Amino acid sequence: MVERDEYKTAYAETQLLSRDSTVESIRSSGKSEKMPDSQLLTDSKEPKFKDWVIDMKGKFMVNANRFGDDQINRGHLVSRTRGLARQQLRARPREDATDLYTSFEQMFKTLTTAFQNHHRRMEADAEL
Repeated sequence: MVERDEYKTAYAETQLLSRDSTVESIRSSGKSEKMPDSQLLTDSKEPKFKDWVIDMKGKFMVNANRFGDDQINRGHLVSRTRGLARQQLRARPREDATDLYTSFEQMFKTLTTAFQNHHRRMEADAEL
């Protein structure tokens, strides 16, 4: 019984020491804590497009030290799309395209054009 308690205590101390060194190594590396990925955007119904944009821009802002390169941002943005959303982005990233995306903001604009509700004001007025 005493041996088991000594083992548990030693194990707990080892875990605490390794956790502290991990926390210190994260602090010294300057990397922010990784935010979870946003849901996959498919057809703008679930998740809603505006919510998805907020999640994505928040991730890029909070994890700027992880996404320091615009090319990485573009790759991550594409990886969080499927279906209709991916189709909207598909033409320009091809190697033979003449009008390649040069920033992830351009990709957001393409998706905004495709998924924003151009009739939202009329629909809101009709509901009143």
